[in-house]
Amino acid sequence: MVGGCEDPLLSGGGCSILGRALIDSRSPMARPPIRYAIHLLLAGGHTQVVSFPSLDAFQQWYGSVLNAGPADAFINVPIADLPGEYLVLRPSAVQGIRVEPIYGAVDDEL
Repeated sequence: MVGGCEDPLLSGGGCSILGRALIDSRSPMARPPIRYAIHLLLAGGHTQVVSFPSLDAFQQWYGSVLNAGPADAFINVPIADLPGEYLVLRPSAVQGIRVEPIYGAVDDEL
């Protein structure tokens, strides 16, 4: 174990070697995500990806909108790529949610 990490060549874990310096990717100096892509897995096999600027913003939306009302009422899902536009769906249609941190620039995905 070197600098709080197992041998990075053997474990393949959260450490990497750059030159002679050993860097732990779990350290507080790791780059934070610039936004979060939220993959909504909907009934019938459809998927929709929406973005939130932070995990706290997503959790606030999730707690106040998706879980607050009746399952058959319509809710608005903000579409970050299109300001002022929303996806309207029923909370009962959401079968699963996948949260993906995005570390690169928005232009990297195009």
